[in-house]
Amino acid sequence: MARLEAALLQVAVLMERQPKFVLIFVRLEAELSAAQEAEVNGPLARAKALRDQQARKDVRRTQRTNVIALAQARS
Repeated sequence: MARLEAALLQVAVLMERQPKFVLIFVRLEAELSAAQEAEVNGPLARAKALRDQQARKDVRRTQRTNVIALAQARS
């Protein structure tokens, strides 16, 4: 993504002198936007979210088990 951002900046500078670079600029903008979207909502991001969700469930399950064990110990 850093390469796309750098290229976009370079083309922006070139566009100031040569408006013919507009199409390249628009294309790079679209590619950068797609890359950012994929980073936020792509398969890797979804996999991490699923892993985090499972970890939270495991913590809650452990907490419930500890509460039950404590209650039984006090009885």
